[in-house]
Amino acid sequence: MNKRKGILITLAVIIICILAAVLLFGGQLRWRMYTGDRIKGTVCVYIDGAQYTVDPADVKQADSVRINDSGAVEYSLKADEYGAYTVGLGKCGTEKDIYLKYHQFNWWNVYRSDITLNIDIKENTVTCKGYSTSLDEWGHTVRTDIDKTLTMVEENVFIFLGSV
Repeated sequence: MNKRKGILITLAVIIICILAAVLLFGGQLRWRMYTGDRIKGTVCVYIDGAQYTVDPADVKQADSVRINDSGAVEYSLKADEYGAYTVGLGKCGTEKDIYLKYHQFNWWNVYRSDITLNIDIKENTVTCKGYSTSLDEWGHTVRTDIDKTLTMVEENVFIFLGSV
């Protein structure tokens, strides 16, 4: 009977330890073992005030691309390693290639972005508005609002999102 009581107490302690670990570190474990695409975004493009529908065939380096019902491009990347990730949107009715750039400082980060690009051909500018979210090391969502205007003077236009 004493041996059986000792085994039950040991099992109870192990179960309590496992439950405590899940409660304390559940957010970290969930995102570090996340199997979905770690970068997902939606971008809506306007040229001189009129919506421009990006051809999915023009979107480069994304693992999946689709045009949603409102005409915006939805893209995703696996991005399960440290490093820079770039999504090419093509020329979008301009003479310059437009790229969205992310940097994975930690392989477990999960980025989401929702942006609108307003391209002004006459002024030769791209205005990017929206937001990007990422996770900190504890699994908490950190939101970054984006509101920047870039002049299209280089060969390509790079818009940095995420932790860049």
